[in-house]
Amino acid sequence: MFTAGPLSDPQPPSTLLPAGAVTVDLTLRAATPTLCRYSVGKDLPFDQMTPFDTAAPSVSPRTIVRGLDADPGRVNDVYIRSAAATSAALHLQYRSLPASKPGFPRTANLWGSWRFLSFSRELGDTDHGQDWIDDVSLKEHGEEIYRRDFHNGLVLLNGTRRRQTIDLGEGYARIKGDQAPRCQYILDDGGNPGFKTTGAWREIPLGTKEWHAIPPYFHAWNNRCHTLDGDTGEASWALDLRGPGTHTIQARWAAAPGAKEWSHQAVYEVMAGGMIVSSKTLDQTQNGDEWHTLVERLKLEPGEQPVVRIRNAGGGLLIADALHVFSTERYNDGKATRQVSLEPMDGIVLRRVTPLPR
Repeated sequence: MFTAGPLSDPQPPSTLLPAGAVTVDLTLRAATPTLCRYSVGKDLPFDQMTPFDTAAPSVSPRTIVRGLDADPGRVNDVYIRSAAATSAALHLQYRSLPASKPGFPRTANLWGSWRFLSFSRELGDTDHGQDWIDDVSLKEHGEEIYRRDFHNGLVLLNGTRRRQTIDLGEGYARIKGDQAPRCQYILDDGGNPGFKTTGAWREIPLGTKEWHAIPPYFHAWNNRCHTLDGDTGEASWALDLRGPGTHTIQARWAAAPGAKEWSHQAVYEVMAGGMIVSSKTLDQTQNGDEWHTLVERLKLEPGEQPVVRIRNAGGGLLIADALHVFSTERYNDGKATRQVSLEPMDGIVLRRVTPLPR
């Protein structure tokens, strides 16, 4: 979905235009009445852009975008900003179709939208049997940030697998509620650049296979974990805090059949500013496939570069799997905000401080 700050639902969205088109009649939806400007070919600051034809602030700003290149081999990049959130730019792309029945070689349009690619061509009156595609270029699909505006509020969803920060503009506040932590996330061992080891650690698959109908059932996080045989070495997770606050940290390991050979004394230490601020020893031979609390309501600052370190204080196999981090501060604190940060596949409901006129 195309969205930036208060702007959404461009009509037409990024698409193909008729042959020879050098303009496009564009209408947007704005969450609050605002003025808009655009630029073609280059993203510019708001005050250097061309004003929309709609002269007064509107929730449905409209303009004729001029200055497009009609060359079918050229993608026209169009950028739109609003006075309500000048830092947020809506990026659209338009390209003109070639004239019908062109000669050889022919230029076709490969266009990505909800499908990966679609292919359109002009064949004329003759079946040529086979097409050859040459000189193909691909552009990254825009971020999938989904937005739905209501009279008294707004719903946002981060449809990507990355943490996203979204500019809202003026006029929004969080709802009030105690259910959700302000930040809550998993730190896995695998695929995590903040996970470090010293010593002879091994990454292994560990978990019941998919469609396996016979017990026992057990799972490391993402069906993989790190193991260390003995007590020489350690592993650590950088906590990657989203901001200052008080945090609870939990650890887990799998309830694997071989867990009786694991460490009875897995020492988890929380370190901040290079100092140990919390320590807990857990028995990894017991209570697998559960979250185990290492520390509650611990005040931490990003500048302290906090980490959780694990080491073995006894015999057996030491397991490093996933951590669960969540804050005491609440997600829905009722405060006004111009910006929200959403974890992957997370969403939020916001209330509008000043309802739109009916």
